[in-house]
Amino acid sequence: MRTERSNSVVTTVSDILHSEEQVLSSWKEIAAYLGKSIRTVQRYEHDLGLPVHRPSVNRQTVVAYRTELREWIVHTSEPRPSSFSRPH
Repeated sequence: MRTERSNSVVTTVSDILHSEEQVLSSWKEIAAYLGKSIRTVQRYEHDLGLPVHRPSVNRQTVVAYRTELREWIVHTSEPRPSSFSRPH
C-alpha cells in the first residue's frame, strides 16, 4: 500500500479516502453519518434520491461522498410545492 510522509505521520491511501471530506464506503458508515438506520438510508436512496454510488459490477458495494450528502440534506430540507392545489 502506498503511503505519504508528512510531519513524521504516515498516511495510507485508505486514511485519505476516509478523511472528513472524502467518502463513506458502506451502508453502515453512511447510516452513522446521517444518524439513521441502514434500512432508512437505503429507503432514502430508493424513495428520495440519496446520492450513493456503486463503483463496481458488484451492486452491493456502495460509496457516498460527504459533500454530496450534505448538499442532498439541504436540498431535501427545502419546502416543496404541493402536488395539488387547494380550492380557494
